[in-house]
Amino acid sequence: MHKHSLVPAIIGGLIGVALIGCPRQGPDLVAEPRPEGQGADGFCRRDGNNLVVRVRNQANPDVVVQSTTIVTFSPGGPRSAMTAPMPGGSFSDVTVEIPSGCSNPDCDFTINVDANNDVSESREDNNVAAGTCIG
Repeated sequence: MHKHSLVPAIIGGLIGVALIGCPRQGPDLVAEPRPEGQGADGFCRRDGNNLVVRVRNQANPDVVVQSTTIVTFSPGGPRSAMTAPMPGGSFSDVTVEIPSGCSNPDCDFTINVDANNDVSESREDNNVAAGTCIG
């Protein structure tokens, strides 16, 4: 290998290593429990026969598109709602109907924010949370 071709190869390798080590920048959507809530019960926010899910963008970059939040009740199946675009650090509340047969006596559910991967997030591993509403 000639000296002239070795330098670009070394520089290219260093740039590749630097890029791999950099954390991804982007929004980070999570389901947020009530401040006073603990454990799975912390995600139970009721408004009549509806469950209110708070979706927070816990990173600085803005979310500029709508995303889908899916709540799967057991029993009762999935319900979905659209989460509005939101600035970094803010939240959006979405409401889904709680199935009539879910509370027997408790109502268990799973929240999946950005369920369709509409948002390019810095983290995708924190989009699911388990919740329960005590009968």
